[in-house]
Amino acid sequence: MTDSEKIFWGAVATVLSAVVVAGIVGLVKLIRGKSEDAVKVAGKLSQGMDLQLLQAVGCPSLVLQVVGRSKRPAKIGRAYLAVRGVNIIPAFERAFGASLAKLPPGRSTRDIVFRMFLPPISKPNHPQGWSLERDETAAFIMPMLAPGLEIAAHCPSEDAWLGVSLIDGTDIEVIRGIEIKNQIEAIFELYGDKPYRLNPDIVIDIQISTISSTPPDTSMIGKTNPKAVELDPDELFNRRPPPSDSEKE
Repeated sequence: MTDSEKIFWGAVATVLSAVVVAGIVGLVKLIRGKSEDAVKVAGKLSQGMDLQLLQAVGCPSLVLQVVGRSKRPAKIGRAYLAVRGVNIIPAFERAFGASLAKLPPGRSTRDIVFRMFLPPISKPNHPQGWSLERDETAAFIMPMLAPGLEIAAHCPSEDAWLGVSLIDGTDIEVIRGIEIKNQIEAIFELYGDKPYRLNPDIVIDIQISTISSTPPDTSMIGKTNPKAVELDPDELFNRRPPPSDSEKE
């Protein structure tokens, strides 16, 4: 290789090196920018023992504080308690007297997720919920007598989590596992034997998500279940089989 060729290829190598470095720097900036632009929230769970709250709800509650942690506002639509692996469909089928869903072959109750949406105690500041700037908070309650707490109390700790749904449809998990179980067990231990009654004006929305091998029965939309939904933890977590047809009667 001649001296001129060495100079030429040396210059090419220097240019390529500069391009690679510039590309890496640009990629780092892009990743950092996306990270800084992402919506982030944190959660804190505590016992809500305020007398005014107790009188309004009718029973002790856990309070979830959702805190904005990102540069951009966290626009929250709802907060929820979720539990995975709940065999809850048979209880609803008995209450409605109809078939709701059949898991496909090879699927299990791990594909069923129960969600209980938490009533807010913070006034919404956005047409669709809450817009939280950094360090701003929104609070939601988990009444002790709401069905989701007992369900979460009996599931494996790693299968329960608290999350929020952003108004764009994104879900963000804020707390998972043993902290939820500990708080629920503590509130039941302290107040579970007291004659509290949940205020009937408080509406607790629930949602069941699953995979079904059959289409949904749309004729049931808008109907009220003729029987009460009875939730047995042993059945919900497959510690015993569902009742037979004769036992249902």
